[in-house]
Amino acid sequence: MNYKKFKVKFIKGLDQTTLKEHIRCILMYGSQDRKDDVYSKSDVDIHILLKRSCEPLLSELKNYLNNFNNLDVGIIFEDELKIPFSFQNGSQGDYFLYVFACADCVFGHNPYPKAMSRLPRNRVKDSLMFRIKENLWRVREMYLNSSLTKVVLRKHVARLFLNVLLVTEKIKLSKMAFYNYKQSIKLFKNSFPELISKKETSLLSRVANLSIIYKSDYLNILNILSRVVFYMDKKVTYN
Repeated sequence: MNYKKFKVKFIKGLDQTTLKEHIRCILMYGSQDRKDDVYSKSDVDIHILLKRSCEPLLSELKNYLNNFNNLDVGIIFEDELKIPFSFQNGSQGDYFLYVFACADCVFGHNPYPKAMSRLPRNRVKDSLMFRIKENLWRVREMYLNSSLTKVVLRKHVARLFLNVLLVTEKIKLSKMAFYNYKQSIKLFKNSFPELISKKETSLLSRVANLSIIYKSDYLNILNILSRVVFYMDKKVTYN
């Protein structure tokens, strides 16, 4: 089922439940929304903003979501967006409000553009730096437990590079949701040539295109990521 048909089915199915009256909005975002299918069968990223918290509501929502495969669903309650708030969507912090502000709102009204306007700029920067370091930590962890594949590697390399581009304002935060993995890696290479050798540029191109990646390449990629994070730590002033 393609993304457009899935959206129609997902929203129509809610009519057979009592969920709609409790939902402020439903947002869809990520690789499927960009038509950037990273895996042979990408999941669909869905964010559901609920008006209030109650156990029967969550139980009904869980039962409804079980009708679908390959969903990555996160929920937030409306009270959590009231001032003062600290936004968290899994490991994604305040900066991710910009993704939700630009997401495909398939039901209800999207409150995130307004919430985004209340967010202090320094908190966005700090949350991006946290995410950059978290990406590096995750790649190291997966390398050590032998779970690192070239598909997963590309995802984390691209996300780390994208966040660096955002912190350094090479990309506007309002545009971050529109960059796919290949574009993020390419733009990083062009924006920071001083951080990457010619040989490493070629390696990053292979990562971006999911070409052949050798075992020795994983360590070289880790060295590049560590160098970039060290560079950013010296460049960025924390609040």
